[in-house]
This record gives sequence, C-alpha cells and structure tokens, in this order.
Amino acid sequence: MFLHIGDNILLAKKDIIAILNWETDKERNANISFYKSFQQRKKPIFTCKDQDKIKSLILTEEALYLSPISSQTLKKRSDRHPFHWE
Repeated sequence: MFLHIGDNILLAKKDIIAILNWETDKERNANISFYKSFQQRKKPIFTCKDQDKIKSLILTEEALYLSPISSQTLKKRSDRHPFHWE
C-alpha cells in the first residue's frame, strides 16, 4: 500500500518509520534535530513546494520528507484501506 503525502509524492507504507507533527513548538526542536541529522549524513530531504506550509515530517530509512499535509490527516489516510471486498 502507498500513502500520498502531498506534492504528488507517494510512499510505500512499509517504508515509513514515523510521521511527526511539524507544527507545534514543543515538537519542532526534535524535528529540526532529525532534519539536521539527515543533512549531516547527506541523506535526501524532500520538502514541499511552499516552505511556509510544512505541517508534518515523514521519516524513512532512506530519506526525510516535509509535507504540507498534517500528521493527523496522514494517519487517517494510512488507516484507510483502499479496497473493500465483499
């Protein structure tokens, strides 16, 4: 299964380690640490087109994604199963 995280990016759900809320000040320091860690290790960082609209951070083994979609919305999308079998 895949998760659409905004800006036409789809990630395999099995590759996602964490989806973190970028918006709150309490969490922002930890998220900036993740960001700097990826920069130092020269891992890819993919960000949304509008830097002012970052709402969540998606962590995978290979890359870091900054998304314009809230972590709550991404969680709801992740929980939904795209097919309904009867």
